[in-house]
Amino acid sequence: MEIVKKGFVHYVDQRLIIRSYKGEIYISKNEGNSWEKIINLADGLKDNAKLQSKLLRRLSRHYIYHIIPANENWAVFGLKKFFLTDLDQKEVIFESSLTCKRPLKVSSDLNGVYYGDYQNNKNRHPVHLFFYSTKENKWQPIWRFKNIRHIHGVHVDPFEDAIWVTTGDNNEEAAIWRTKDNFKSIEKIAGNSQQLRTITLIFTEENVFFGSDTPEEKNHIYKLNRRDNSIKKLAGVKGSVFHGCKINNWLFFSTAVEPSRVNTHNYAEIWASPNGNEWKKILDFKKDWWNKKYFQYGQVSFPEGPGDGKNLWMTPFATKNDQKILKIRLEEVKSLFQAI
Repeated sequence: MEIVKKGFVHYVDQRLIIRSYKGEIYISKNEGNSWEKIINLADGLKDNAKLQSKLLRRLSRHYIYHIIPANENWAVFGLKKFFLTDLDQKEVIFESSLTCKRPLKVSSDLNGVYYGDYQNNKNRHPVHLFFYSTKENKWQPIWRFKNIRHIHGVHVDPFEDAIWVTTGDNNEEAAIWRTKDNFKSIEKIAGNSQQLRTITLIFTEENVFFGSDTPEEKNHIYKLNRRDNSIKKLAGVKGSVFHGCKINNWLFFSTAVEPSRVNTHNYAEIWASPNGNEWKKILDFKKDWWNKKYFQYGQVSFPEGPGDGKNLWMTPFATKNDQKILKIRLEEVKSLFQAI
């Protein structure tokens, strides 16, 4: 495993790698060997002051969270704002505030960009899912959920004309939803259980994989069959599952270290599967000693995109190698998997 750079890795394909550091966006076109600074999204002295220290970034929740494709441009979520950027021209095309500081899981398609409102919402006010039209350059609510706490993730399905949404937190609020008519209607595929409280979905042609995200029960990795919506439990893990990705045929999920009387493991784990059926823990990262509530949970995030086909890229956070970009070759992943 190799430490590549400081910062967060946000997107990887066979052409390029996009990372951020202190509010700045960088691109590499040679597997991370060299980087070109593209744009600085920090706004003024106050913004820059929060970004200088990794502990201040964690304490203030002030950094770049997501960078995803938006037609020919790039959507950036972070610094409590949304930016539509042209990274070729090194400019911001559109900028707006968000209804929440940091949406958990965002997505995009040829029409535009999607995010769900993620706030504390103790009083359970209606929660909106928002759509940004790249043609009209504006945000609009496209669905309103009632009787949930917040939206965990929005996921554009690469195998069929559908968009999936994950919500939480209580049993009756936890669900996996799907729309096939661009939010004219939405169907609850599974829900009403802490084991169906989830954030990230990984899609294959036949199945949808997810991990439970609950501090109240032991967590597991699951497989949802597209044909009949049946769900199969695949592996028990030692923390809530926050992040996941797919590279070639390999599937990966990572767990978080969060306050819990049930899940007391002090390591963020990476679980891997070469086929979706057999899962093993291949790596772990110990939570640092800084307070979880104020300086955030230990976790390991993965970039968006199909990957480069050769490496697993990741960013540990509030753990060993905090806010450093790592990569491990898939050949090494295979060796680790076979050795366990």
